[in-house]
Amino acid sequence: MNSVRKIYKEISQLPGADKKALLMRLVNDLRSDETERAHSILEIKGVGIDIWKGMDAQEYVSSERDSWT
Repeated sequence: MNSVRKIYKEISQLPGADKKALLMRLVNDLRSDETERAHSILEIKGVGIDIWKGMDAQEYVSSERDSWT
């Protein structure tokens, strides 16, 4: 928290236009961080669909279970 106070003290001495420019940069940085992290499970829908084409799901599961013993 000490470093935040130091930074704020320095920022408070800047001219208004520089403060606004800095604020806009910070807002843009925060927005880009949020968009980079926000993913949906739906993004992988259909990935590998060709691998499973023509394969019966139950047969596959059964063969996997058989391989465990």
